[in-house]
Amino acid sequence: MKKERISIDKCDGSMVLSEDLYNDVGLLLLTKGTRLTQDKVSVLVRRGVTCVPVEVEELQTAQVGAQ
Repeated sequence: MKKERISIDKCDGSMVLSEDLYNDVGLLLLTKGTRLTQDKVSVLVRRGVTCVPVEVEELQTAQVGAQ
């Protein structure tokens, strides 16, 4: 898995935090491994979070053979 920071409005229910998420004053909001459900994303938006660190699958390039 690759780690990437994405905009909070690009989150969907299949994404998982790649590290603990803290607010501006150091309060832990969510822990690493938390699935970002729509309810959790809504709470983060209300708390002013604009981007989150998530795990993303690395795309594998398909090799096309000569036909």
